[in-house]
Formats: sequence, structure tokens, C-alpha cells
Amino acid sequence: MDQSITTARIARVALENITATRGAMALHVTSLVQMLRITLLRHLTMAPLRITMMVRLLPRTVVLLEKAICLANQVKKRHTPPPARPTTSVIPSSPESIETRAEQEPLVSDDPKPKEDNSGYLHTYRTKHNLRLLYVDGQSAAKSKKGTLDTQDVLLLDDSIDHGSGMFGEMERAKQMCKMAHEQWNDRIDGILRMEGGFEIILCDFAAHLNVVNIVKTNPESRGGGLGGGADNGDGFSYYRAVAARYHGIGGGRVELDYENFVSAFAYPEAIYFDDTGRPRLNNASGAIDDVRRAVDKMVLRKNDDFETVNWQVVADMVVARYSDRIEYLASGSLSTLSSLQAEVGRAIRPFIDYSARNSSAEIDRCASQFVPGTQALTSTSVASQAIREVTNTLCSSLVSAFAQTDHAAMLDQIKELKEYLAWTTWKQCRGCAADEVCFLPIWPTGTAEDFVQPKCRSNVKMGPGHGSENRYWNDFGRPMSKKFKSLEA
Repeated sequence: MDQSITTARIARVALENITATRGAMALHVTSLVQMLRITLLRHLTMAPLRITMMVRLLPRTVVLLEKAICLANQVKKRHTPPPARPTTSVIPSSPESIETRAEQEPLVSDDPKPKEDNSGYLHTYRTKHNLRLLYVDGQSAAKSKKGTLDTQDVLLLDDSIDHGSGMFGEMERAKQMCKMAHEQWNDRIDGILRMEGGFEIILCDFAAHLNVVNIVKTNPESRGGGLGGGADNGDGFSYYRAVAARYHGIGGGRVELDYENFVSAFAYPEAIYFDDTGRPRLNNASGAIDDVRRAVDKMVLRKNDDFETVNWQVVADMVVARYSDRIEYLASGSLSTLSSLQAEVGRAIRPFIDYSARNSSAEIDRCASQFVPGTQALTSTSVASQAIREVTNTLCSSLVSAFAQTDHAAMLDQIKELKEYLAWTTWKQCRGCAADEVCFLPIWPTGTAEDFVQPKCRSNVKMGPGHGSENRYWNDFGRPMSKKFKSLEA
């Protein structure tokens, strides 16, 4: 497959304005706009993630549940009250120290038979300075065989994770990636940014980067609403409402992405194969995977931390905002005559036509470059810029070509082909959810196959739709699939 086709594939997912973030929780997404965006729409794509990029986390408050940390290590621990004036001594310095601390006895225990206390403590920290993080796109914290872990387990860690270890290898995964950050990348990154039920950071050294804000005891009577597990609908709905608030990004300018420097495996067709479900997966049996690894090393080790880049995400957003509803309307079949369909297509491209001297090439060029800011962006050779140019060029040339059609059926077919090519997730997102509803997506580990095909507004999320049902979307857990593969060239 030649580079232009590869770029087109990346661009497509990229422009989809869809993807890229864990804003929601758990849908893994595929590609470029993944890289471009931190958003829900990206979740809706559902293809395995393939983007790694550098981000900068600005000083902000970070909240952690001590109980969750202990549970992640699968160790029961009795919680004793934290110091009245918390100090950095309560901050674990590394994933290893979290594990060690969880195995220790309580610091204070006068009662030989302490009463069971399931409340735990809520820790709030603030970062001391900007953090340099490696962002692994898609639903990269979802413990699934659908490809969500491929970038970490196959690309970064070379299939070295024991998925039979606690929490599907999460502690081992964190240890190995932090070891890589220290030994292979000379501490050029402070941690890994991932998404599942929101965004999370694997921070390699808590003490070096965090200050304690406060530590408070949680409600011992609260059963929690996470993952739809046994909570009443009030707690469960509150949890999913918080998740839905991240669908379109983390917000608040808390993370800055380096849009000009990221790595997408879609730019290395030999490094990818399609599994039996049609999902793209990383092919560790191919020598091309080493090229991807070298590209990641180069990106991480580059010296310049001052991101002076074009925000290609906002460019993608503007393109989608202008054309999404219009293309959906054109492809719906509602315009039943040639003249009405042609008139609507004409309205879309009218600003780019010189009616005194029609020139389709010039019209396509004006249309495709409408939202690209400045000369520097027009000449950029980054993957993001190539993706944007490829998608907008295809979009605009399809509209110009359709406008010239003299047959209604042929024009409609051409618009439908364009819609299928773009596959923007705006055409899947819920519309008009009530105040007591959320747009429910298959976010690991809950949700059904139907939720994936068409997310719906839900008010009752008790037990989590798809949790325990035969039709659940996340019906697989653990290690990636076996290494059967076929490359993109097949």
C-alpha cells in the first residue's frame, strides 16, 4: 500500500473528529483524530488505538482513592486515619512502593480485632510542575482482547506482560513502562496518560511530582456506582454522568498535546494486520514494528519541549462542524429530485466557486484549504497535516464531482459513498438526552453490542447495561489475541 493510501486511512479516522480520548471511558478508537482529539466521538469509532504522542500536563489537582490503589494490588488493608496535617510522606514514590505499602500492616493498631471499615480515604494532590507524559490513545486502559492494549503490550513492551497476574497485568504493565521511561528514555517522560472510565495517569514517581492537598475519609455507607456493580441507580447514574462529562475532552486546558509530533502505526502498513472481526491490530511478527518503536523513541527523546504547533484538532472540528449535518442530510434520501439534491450540494460548495470562470481543481483546492491556518500549516509535513489535507481533499472533490452529476441516483450514491468513507462519529452520537439521561456507550467493562452500533440516551444504568449479559460488548478480558495476521497489503 502506498503512503498516500495509508495517510488517507489515518486521515479518515483522524478527521472523524472522533476520537482520541478517553473522554468517555472505554471505547477504544483508532487513529488520527484520536491523536488529534481528546473526545467522545473518538470513542464511538471503536477501533483499536494506534496513536502515541507527547502531552504536557499543567499543574492541576489530581484526586486518587486510596482504597482503589489497594484494591488494584488485590491486597486487603485496614485503613487508619491519615495524619491531621498530611505531608509528602504519605505519597508513594513509585508503583513498586504502592505495592509494598499495600502489603504492610497498619501504622497504628491498638485494637487486636479492629472493626471492618470499607470506607477508605480520598486523596487529593496537586502537581508541582508541568508533567511530560506519553499519551496512548484510544481506550488504552481497557483490559480487553480487542486491541486496546496493543500499543502498550505489543509495541512498547514487546509481548512481555504476564496477563495472568493481578488486574490483568496492570501492576506489571505500570512497572515495565516506568522502567522503560527511566532506563530507555532517560526520564524524558514522567508517566503515561491513558483512558478508560475517564483519563488516568500512570505516574512513575509520586513524591517527585505531587503535593498533598488533603486526605478525607469516604462515606462508609456508600457502595459506589462505578462499573455498574451493585450500586443503586443514583450512584450508578452519577458515575456515568461524570464519565460522559469527559466525552469531548478533559477540559480546562489541563493537557497540551503536541499535534506535530506523534506516532501512528497506520503510517506503517506492514506493522498492522486485521483480525477476524476486521479490527486493525499490531503485528509483532513483522520487522516493521521495529520502525514504529524507533519512531516512538525519537519522539520521546526529542529535545524541544516548547510546543509551537498547529492545533490540528480544532481544524478537524471546524471541518466536521461545517459538513457533518449537511452530508447526513444529503445522504438521507430526503431530497428526492435531481434539482433539490443538486441545489443543496451547490450550497455547500458555493463559496469556493468563481462563477465567471469555473475550474473544478481550483474549487477543490479552495474548499480543502478553507480551515487550514496560515502558510506554515499549508506546507507542514506532519502526519496530522497530511491527514487533514487528504480527508478534506476527498470530501471537497466528492462534492464538486457530485454537483456535476446529471442523474439523481448516481449523485445520491456518490454522497453515500462519501459518508461511508468519512464514518464520522457525529452520526452515531446521541441527540437530545434529557437532564436525567446520559448518552450510554460501551465503556469497559459494561455495555452491549447494540450500544456500540448506536449509543442511546439512558436514565437507568443500574448494574450497567451489558454487564453479565450474553450480548455484552466487552465479552473478552486479558491478553491480546494470538499472532495470526495479515498485513494491510493483503
